Amino acid sequence: SPDSLSAPEIVLLVWMLAMIAEEGRQLVSAGFIDWIGDQWNRLDLAMYSMYVLAFIFRLVSLGSHNEMDLRRAKFVYGLNMVQLFVRALRLYAVSSTLGPKLLILRRMVKDMLTFIALFFVFLLSYGIMIQAINWPMSPIDSQSFKNVLFRPYFQMYGELFLDEMQEEASCSGSWPFSSCIYYGAVIPFFLAVYLVLCNIMLVNLLIAMFSKTYEAVEDEALELWHFQFFDLCNEYIGKPYLPSPFSVLKLIWRGLTLCFNKAASCWKPPPPPPPAAVQEGLEQSMDRLQRFQEKHTESYLEITRQTVRSSDSYRINTLENLTKTILLHVSDLQNQSRRLEKRNPNTEQPVKVAPDAPSHPSVNASTMQTMRDASELKRRTLSEFSRQHAISRRNPVYQPAPDRASDTPAANKRHWKDIVVPLGANGATTIRVYLGSESGRGRDGKILPPVLSVFMHELESTDLKKAVNHEGKPAVRCQVPPEKVPWAEPFEEYDPVDYTATDVLINSKDSPIETPMKWAGPIVFTPQVPIRSFFRNVLHNDLPRNPVGRTGMTGRGLLGAWGANCAQDLIITRWKTTPLGTNIERNGKPLLEFLALKRAAEKVWALPGGFAVGLGPVLTKAFGLGDAELKNLNKQIEEQATKIFEGYMDDPRNTDQAWVETCCRHLHDRNNIVSKLPLMECRTPIIEDVAWVVAHKDLKLFVEHGSLLELAVTSLNAYW
Repeated sequence: SPDSLSAPEIVLLVWMLAMIAEEGRQLVSAGFIDWIGDQWNRLDLAMYSMYVLAFIFRLVSLGSHNEMDLRRAKFVYGLNMVQLFVRALRLYAVSSTLGPKLLILRRMVKDMLTFIALFFVFLLSYGIMIQAINWPMSPIDSQSFKNVLFRPYFQMYGELFLDEMQEEASCSGSWPFSSCIYYGAVIPFFLAVYLVLCNIMLVNLLIAMFSKTYEAVEDEALELWHFQFFDLCNEYIGKPYLPSPFSVLKLIWRGLTLCFNKAASCWKPPPPPPPAAVQEGLEQSMDRLQRFQEKHTESYLEITRQTVRSSDSYRINTLENLTKTILLHVSDLQNQSRRLEKRNPNTEQPVKVAPDAPSHPSVNASTMQTMRDASELKRRTLSEFSRQHAISRRNPVYQPAPDRASDTPAANKRHWKDIVVPLGANGATTIRVYLGSESGRGRDGKILPPVLSVFMHELESTDLKKAVNHEGKPAVRCQVPPEKVPWAEPFEEYDPVDYTATDVLINSKDSPIETPMKWAGPIVFTPQVPIRSFFRNVLHNDLPRNPVGRTGMTGRGLLGAWGANCAQDLIITRWKTTPLGTNIERNGKPLLEFLALKRAAEKVWALPGGFAVGLGPVLTKAFGLGDAELKNLNKQIEEQATKIFEGYMDDPRNTDQAWVETCCRHLHDRNNIVSKLPLMECRTPIIEDVAWVVAHKDLKLFVEHGSLLELAVTSLNAYW
């Protein structure tokens, strides 16, 4: 009604006032800066301002009874309705299908603005040119703007206005734009150029921009929708449960509650601070949340590394770097081979590869044959031993094996046993095994079991629970209570299992089985065997004894040396920085990254190092270094690394007679000695991956490497 507010207008007024009140609550709770930073809140501000302006025009029309004032109000109401419908698009974020389309529309608007900026250049130039040809003497008025702007705009859509333009150009010939006065004949040329540029080139450019935007959003549609849905849930989580206009009841209740609390606080003393238990619970909750974040951050980084390393470009770069590394090693080996040939020209000629094959190092024929037969001989020998004779070192008192060179059938026939191992098409081989002392008894008179350099079964796993001893029983450690671990505590029931791994026995120095490398100690320990340890007096009854205490297992287990197995570990750290080089902090302390190796068997990260191999192979495979570069890097590490620990390691491989001791050094890479080197894909039977990993206390590391890493982190006052 033009004379009074109708019922729908009153309902709309109440509804909009309730929505404005709720928007004001959001503004107060979030703050103006955060509130205005959201694009939907800016649209809400424009929408409510437009409604207030329309309602003011409506009130003016009621007082003036003027139809033009009423039409003005209706027009503003129409604009406000457009804003309301656009605001309803916000609810599309609930759908994973429609939500990403909103992002596509918003990004397409940016593409459209780019198109309009280019289009107006051609539109104005063409429109002004036509205006100058047809009406050279006309003043600048509204009709001039119409000719310059609107007619070229609609011509782009196919409305060419040819008859009107021909008449305006004073062309009276039988053909279009013929017999024209002045310069009207050039109008078709400019029209054709304008249509080609705008209707073909610019429109197709806009379509290409739209296609690129659509594909870019579709590739990450699900991830973008998660952000959209989170923002929508975060917006509605603080809103009243009732919809507008009933939400005003909730606002009134909140206002009354606030006034009551203010009045009560005038005579009621302030509440006491939360007890220490509550504060501790909050701190524990924050600590759990932080550990949860660190755990999943590490998982996300691991997935990211795997995604990058599975890409074709990364594999091509890795293959190229590996090829360069191989060529460097080939060159070094060839130089060494030439030097050896000069020293001993009578040496057997090395076997060369085919001329058409790529360059590879020369290999001695006998060495090649030994390496090819080693694994097969080992497997067949163990199988034959397990079938014929199950024997192992069981007692700590043994006589050393005699020298096989002085072996005579009369003297030692019953002390050696010949085991014939079939080799299929290659025939068979005979392995001679020492069976025990001449008397068959030890120093205490007990009967000694035979000595053999292998167990019954081939054991490739490092899990001791899957191992078996010479009696075929599982090699499970006996239980040792914590208070009974020290040797000073009496423990008469202590009955440790005796176990030494297959590979350790095969590669012992006095093993009768020929292997490429004898890296383990002798089968039988004698006091003459040297023991390197940070502890003194580790011998007890002529046998090494764990200086810390009982472990529930005798023998060497998985360790190669009797007594201390000395390892060397290196911690290489660097600050974790942003792409701009700024240190990243957490809880006010900078984050550290350290160079870590992922062990293939345990699937956990470990520090670079080892017993006898050293860091050379690791650094070579991780960074693709040649011998000269590796030598230079090792020299710099030796000069700048500091020792942070040396001593006993609580390693799960420790036994009563073999244990791990380490010397750990720390190098903080302040001068980018290691950080500047690109990491390569490093896969070996032991190492699965090499990466820079963020150091924190919840990171799962191999054995006691976490304690060593904590020492390095603490020394730099970094986050842990």
